[in-house]
Amino acid sequence: MKSFRCIALAFLLAASAACSGGKDAPPQKAAVAVVTATSRAADTPVVIEATGRIEASKTVGIRARVGGALEKIHFQEGQAVQAGQILFTIDRRPYLAALHNKEAALAKSRAELAHAEKEQARYQRAVQKGLVSHEEAENAAVSAASLQATVLADQAAVESARLDLDYCQLAAPFSGIAGESQADPGDMVKANADAPLVTINAIRPAHIAFSLPGKYLADLRQRPQGKPLTVSLYVAGREQTPLTGEIFFMDNSVGENTGAILLKARYANQHDELWPGQMLRLTIITRIIPQAVLVPSQAVQIGQDEMYVYVVKDDATVAYRPVTVGVRFGAETVVDKGLSVGEKVVTEGQMQLRPGSLVREQVEKPAAGAEATP
Repeated sequence: MKSFRCIALAFLLAASAACSGGKDAPPQKAAVAVVTATSRAADTPVVIEATGRIEASKTVGIRARVGGALEKIHFQEGQAVQAGQILFTIDRRPYLAALHNKEAALAKSRAELAHAEKEQARYQRAVQKGLVSHEEAENAAVSAASLQATVLADQAAVESARLDLDYCQLAAPFSGIAGESQADPGDMVKANADAPLVTINAIRPAHIAFSLPGKYLADLRQRPQGKPLTVSLYVAGREQTPLTGEIFFMDNSVGENTGAILLKARYANQHDELWPGQMLRLTIITRIIPQAVLVPSQAVQIGQDEMYVYVVKDDATVAYRPVTVGVRFGAETVVDKGLSVGEKVVTEGQMQLRPGSLVREQVEKPAAGAEATP
């Protein structure tokens, strides 16, 4: 009887273990759902982005060279002016009177010179006949020479007075846009005042000043001789249709404090799209990397000591792969080292992965607002 009980107890224990379904056995790991992409090869441009400030290609402050009452303003503030166009007129009457006075003095000195030259010639003939002394003839020559110098001085005075009269009209030295006028008709203006009466900015062409880190110096300098680098200019409100300019200036040194180098680009601006002081984004293609290895940028992760990607192997597990990355182009990043063309990398779900994790690929979710494809 005792033996029968032992056998029954053993049978019950075995049945209980069978019903538990192996509860103490280690559970099987579930596959992690991830989104993947395949690395590809393509000729990839090296694109540098920067922020530029638009400048006038030429700027001048119009200042009066002579003082006087401002008689008339001949332009509209903020409007285009042409080279040679009269902008301001200063009261000419005082300078016209001064010119007439100088002309009268010149006429007098010329008459006196003519008389002195006749006297000099008469004394020369008389000294040859012994009628006058050589000293008297020399005095006549000195008098004529002195009056000749007076005539030259009076001629210079007339030219100066004529210039002062011309300076009563202030003209634009080049075509551009007039700023705000700093004077009104009737104001007394000073010659060579510190503040200009108006500032003219030439905006055709427009210049765009920007800075780039010195590490790009080699790329900027390796362009073919005689072929300037082109820039794409993205104006706020019309980013889909960038403008095209070209770099015409690169500073001769890298900033000691900033580590950046100053550059300037030129844009024809025939339709006045760009305005001085405006800020815009610009891009420069410095060179092309032939058949670069590209992956979606979100596939590249930042570790403590290195960049890495998770590569999906044939057995549906992932391997941790350190990589060296290069430039970013659009939504993709160039992988310089660590990855080959055609390898599959994880683009979403990396936070749940460890080396050797089992993965299950899923369809990438459509962007917000995009319609699902049936």
